[in-house]
This record gives sequence, structure tokens and C-alpha cells, in this order.
Amino acid sequence: MKDIVILQLIIMIYTFSSICAKLASGQETIFRLLLFTGLEFLCLAVYAVLWQQAIKKFDLSVAYANRAMVLLWSMIWAVLVFHDTITLKNILGVGLVIAGTFVINTEKDAPMQKAAEKEEKDEETFNIFDFNSWISRRWSKCYSGRDKRCVCSYAVK
Repeated sequence: MKDIVILQLIIMIYTFSSICAKLASGQETIFRLLLFTGLEFLCLAVYAVLWQQAIKKFDLSVAYANRAMVLLWSMIWAVLVFHDTITLKNILGVGLVIAGTFVINTEKDAPMQKAAEKEEKDEETFNIFDFNSWISRRWSKCYSGRDKRCVCSYAVK
């Protein structure tokens, strides 16, 4: 559950960029325009880094299903910041998105657990440092002529 909350916070950061973009569009001075545009880019940069970390932990299908929650957060910000009105269609649409996201997040097999198990298995089967040491040992045998199977050993003799 904690990981889903963190994922939602990352998605909230993404929606802050939309707020900054809308605020930038209404500015008459170049300074304020650049200020809000800069904040927008900052939000997007922070979001990009955090999103890359999040998709390492989650199955991609789960991460992107949660990304649909942008609709909810955008609607909340539209009301709180810009005093927009919400229609029944807006509420029903966001309700369907929340229901779908809830279904994805409460699958029988926990997606976070599956992703963590997959990561552990991948680490067991391939470790770049072990691979590099294997290559070093293999090449030293090859060039010394100790390994008759190595094509290079014929050239060494």
C-alpha cells in the first residue's frame, strides 16, 4: 500500500506541471511567464526521475494503470486552484478510472512482490561484475595457451 501511495505522489507531481502551464499561459509579464514555465519544467524533470525509479519497482501495466489517476488529481486541482465546476459526467468518469485502478492494484498476486522476485532472479542469473571476472579469467587462459578449446590458443603457440 505504501508503494501505491508513493506512486500517487509521483503522479501528483506530474499534475503540478499542468497547473504551472495553465498559470504561465495567463501571465502578462515575461518574468512571470518564465517563472511558471520554469516551474513546469522543474516539475516535469522531478517527475521523470521519480517515474523511472517507480517503473523499476512495478509491473509496467500497474504503473501505467495508476497513471490514469492524473484525471482525478487534475480535477481536484481544477477545483481548488482555478475554481472550476465539476459535472456529474466528470465524477462518473473519474469514478470509473478509480475503480479500474483499484482493481489493478488489488490483484490476487501482488504486483510489487512479483516485480521484486523477478528482480532478485535477474540478479542471480546475471551479475555484470561476475561476468567481467569470468571474461578476464577466460581471456587469461586463452592467451596463455592453457585452454585448448580457445581459438586464440592456436595463435599463442
